Amino acid sequence: MEGTSLLELLIPELVACRGVEQKGMHRFDVLDHLYYTCDACPPVLEIRLAGLFHDIGKPLVRAEKENGVYTFYNHENVSAEICEKIMERLRFPHKTIRFVTHLIRQHMFHYEPEWTDAAVRRFIVRVGEDTIEDLFALRYADSCGISGKNCCPQNIDEFRRRILKVLQENHAFSLKDLAINGNDLISLGIPSGQIIGKILSELFETVLDDPKLNSRETLTDIAKAVYEKRYREK
Repeated sequence: MEGTSLLELLIPELVACRGVEQKGMHRFDVLDHLYYTCDACPPVLEIRLAGLFHDIGKPLVRAEKENGVYTFYNHENVSAEICEKIMERLRFPHKTIRFVTHLIRQHMFHYEPEWTDAAVRRFIVRVGEDTIEDLFALRYADSCGISGKNCCPQNIDEFRRRILKVLQENHAFSLKDLAINGNDLISLGIPSGQIIGKILSELFETVLDDPKLNSRETLTDIAKAVYEKRYREK
C-alpha cells in the first residue's frame, strides 16, 4: 500500500512517519518500527492496531537535543489522539477505539524493581487488571520493533510476578472495593453530591497507599476528618 501510494490516500498519518529517524537503540525509522511492531503483535485486532499506531505521533513531537539525540516527549498521548481520529474515520466501533487508544496511552510505562507495592497497585488501577497482559503483549512487540528481532523487555517478567503477588493479596482496586460507600457517607451527615465522590476518591487513594486502612471503622473516621477539614461549611 505504501509503494502504490494507496496508504497515503487512506492513512496519510502513517506515511508522515517515513524517514523520521529515532537514533539510540532504534534500528529503523518510525514507519518501519511501526510495521515491525505490528508484525510482532499477537493475532488480536486491538493489539495489532495499537502496535501499528502506537508511535504515529512521533513526527509531530520530535525534538533534537544539542548532543544530536532525538526526544519524543508526550508522543504516547499525541499518538492516541491521532489513532482515535484515524479509527473514527475508518468507522471502527467506539469500544474498539477506546481500548486501542488506552493501550497506546499506557505503553510507555517504565517499571523499576525499586517500585513500592503501592506503585504497583496504582499501575494496576491506571491500566486495568483485565488489560495488563494485552499491554505487556504490546510492549513486547514494541521491543521487537526496535531491532526487528525477538526480545523481552527488561524487567517485564519480574513486573508480572509483582503484579500477580499484589492481585493475590485481594486489595481494593476500585471504589466498589472500599469498605464503605456513598450511602455510608450520607448516613454520617455528609451531603450528597460532588462532595461524596471527592471524599470517596480520597479514601481510595489512602487505601492504595496502605491497604490495611480499608476497614469500615477506619475509613469512617478518615471520611469524617476529611469532611470537617476540607468540605464542611464554616
